[in-house]
Amino acid sequence: MLKNVFLALLLVNILVLIWFTWVDTGPEFNHPMPLAESVDLSAGNDEQLKSTPLRSADRQYPEGVTPITLPAQEQPTPEPQVVVETPAKPEPAASRCSQTGTITTRAEASELLRSLESTGVQSRVEELTEREWKGHWVQVRDYPTKLAAREAADKLKQSGIKDSFVFEDGGVWVISLGVYKNKASADGLLKKAQDAGAPVIMVDRESERQAYRVQAQTGAENLKKLVYTGAEDALKVSVDINCEVFSAD
Repeated sequence: MLKNVFLALLLVNILVLIWFTWVDTGPEFNHPMPLAESVDLSAGNDEQLKSTPLRSADRQYPEGVTPITLPAQEQPTPEPQVVVETPAKPEPAASRCSQTGTITTRAEASELLRSLESTGVQSRVEELTEREWKGHWVQVRDYPTKLAAREAADKLKQSGIKDSFVFEDGGVWVISLGVYKNKASADGLLKKAQDAGAPVIMVDRESERQAYRVQAQTGAENLKKLVYTGAEDALKVSVDINCEVFSAD
């Protein structure tokens, strides 16, 4: 009986030895896993296994199999960039402009113009026709003929009004008794002619004259500060104007 038990145990040990020998030398364990690098397969390292790439150089291929190597992809040559130059913006026109008061002579205006331009200030001369007030004009009007006007002037002389002048104006004849800057003097003569029975009137005496103004691309305060002999009064009354006057030149 004991002999049979001993033989059974011996047989089991032999079978176990044969089993472990066959498992350790099996064909599926003769080839290493073609991984690019060692990977820890322990619990909690699944992400490492997923993110570890295989390198073709580490892979082993069966005998007679040649791996296909794809040619490197050529990078496209970038096209040269075209640089477009933005044209320079024109300098803004002067933001302020001004002009002097009236200057009576062309020579004086031209001299002031040259003086301003020598300092770099763009300037121009404006010509204008002005009506100049001369005074209060006392006159007797509307005689149909020159003879009738002279006879009326003789009667005024007899009344003490000695200074008179006869002239034609618009088809009628007029007796001029004088032009007075002083209003009181003009009123006195007017009353004296009325007392003599003459149809006398008083009007403003005006005349036209050529005048000039200098316009500059700068503020009026700069013109007023300009030291210039010859046009002091005109510079003192300088005013700001619209700069559009220069765009017309």
